[in-house]
Amino acid sequence: MTKMVVEELARCEVCARAKYVRTPQETHQMVTPTPEKPLEVVEADLVFLDGAIRLTLIDRLTRFAYNYPLQAKTGKREREGLLLFLATVGTPRTLVLHRGREFDNFLVRSLLDEFRV
Repeated sequence: MTKMVVEELARCEVCARAKYVRTPQETHQMVTPTPEKPLEVVEADLVFLDGAIRLTLIDRLTRFAYNYPLQAKTGKREREGLLLFLATVGTPRTLVLHRGREFDNFLVRSLLDEFRV
């Protein structure tokens, strides 16, 4: 009887679709290199919080965050925020700009080229 039930369940399409895999796929995590000094790698992104636009920059080693309010989401304002960061904190070796097309404009690229970032 048990054998007959098992065989019937194996042929059932509804049962096959509803069945879940009990052994999840093994994922391999990528190891990212840890910076050795502050300002070696800085990550930048735009954040919208309470109706305000903010340029946030986070040092990957120290996790120290810099936050600059922007008046608008334009290349000119983004350049001003980045310039303020570069002038007060210094030039990072690598600047990681997160997704989106916000930083993909001539003004920001020319500033980063000027500071050799």
